[in-house]
Amino acid sequence: MVQIKTALRRITTYGGDSRDGEPTRRTQASLSRHSNVKRATLSTYMTPVESDEGRNPGLENLCRLAQALGLPPALLLMTADDWSRLLAGVQTYIDVISGAGGETLLAFERETVGNTEYRGYTRDLVRDATRMATMMFGHGPATEHASSIAANSLAMPLSQLDPSVRGLAMAIAVHFGTSANKSDFMGEQVRQDAEHGAG
Repeated sequence: MVQIKTALRRITTYGGDSRDGEPTRRTQASLSRHSNVKRATLSTYMTPVESDEGRNPGLENLCRLAQALGLPPALLLMTADDWSRLLAGVQTYIDVISGAGGETLLAFERETVGNTEYRGYTRDLVRDATRMATMMFGHGPATEHASSIAANSLAMPLSQLDPSVRGLAMAIAVHFGTSANKSDFMGEQVRQDAEHGAG
């Protein structure tokens, strides 16, 4: 809730049409008109950040607002932690391909996700993401991260991306999956499944 409030309030402060090379303020009325979200409804999304009042937009309104603002809906939802993990994933990838194991990782990408014939079937994605995690970190992913790596890899439409960026995309998914603060729930699920004999 806080993230959406913050993003909308910032964007409406300096997200309007450009005048003399400088963006102008985007009013709630203008955003309401361009997004087809009622102004009264929009106001409930933009209550002061420190307030517990207001409500979250549903998926349809979130997509309408994002389209009117010219940005992907996900950007309205990303927290500072999400951005930090995304950029850390990019940096880790750059460090790996620049280092001693870089050629191995790039060769792996060319044979798998970077291949134009790669279809990104579920089993292949999970297997290849796990192999990439091993290459990136020098060891196999910890058990508690396995499900999270799989979930992050499968959530991405990898086969629809340009082959030249698929390796980086998978590396980011792997990094998200190995970030402990976001993997605790998945790790607990893995432990519960093991205790109850689930596959």
